[in-house]
Amino acid sequence: MSATVRGKFITIEGGEGSGKSTQLALLKQYLARQQVPVVFTREPGGTPYAEALRSAVLTSYDQPLSPLCEYLTFSAARMDHLEKLIWPALESGQHVICDRFIDSSLVYQGHVQGLDITLMRASYMTWSQGFMPDITLLLDIDPVIALQRLKARGGQTNRFDQADLDVHNKIRQGFLDLAKHSPARIHCINAQDECKNVHAAIVNILTQQGI
Repeated sequence: MSATVRGKFITIEGGEGSGKSTQLALLKQYLARQQVPVVFTREPGGTPYAEALRSAVLTSYDQPLSPLCEYLTFSAARMDHLEKLIWPALESGQHVICDRFIDSSLVYQGHVQGLDITLMRASYMTWSQGFMPDITLLLDIDPVIALQRLKARGGQTNRFDQADLDVHNKIRQGFLDLAKHSPARIHCINAQDECKNVHAAIVNILTQQGI
């Protein structure tokens, strides 16, 4: 009997209003039709403990968490997520597609809120034993258009959705900086294109990667 081939870990990143939820839904339908063994998850979240931390950290408080406290909270959720869901699924031969991962922490708590990105990355790489996504799909969009989408969408928002344009610009630049330094892993996709074209670009990347 041959050994189980490890699945691939794929993350989808981008600022608020970039269309991640829509593209994840389309991708889920596509992979189901292709009968690809895949688990969809999100960060923060994915396990009961991590989902509880998600609810806490995305809530607006009169005295907000410091950037370091916020990063450590996300890290605790990420560790539980890896140990209980992501690593077991990959070892069983399933692919895992995650809405946000370590890149979001580096952007939101590092690039935007000022934590030392080198130390953040070193900390994560130490306790995760160097585990990184195999493929990252970055949905890039002009923040002005993204904010228009958020306004048109309505519904419930979190404190990141409610940030001003300057913050959204910093978020975008943070992701682009990461993509510049990791071009083999991070694939930048024009999220301002028509929805079907964005989906086609995602499918094309995954197909080239053997998925």
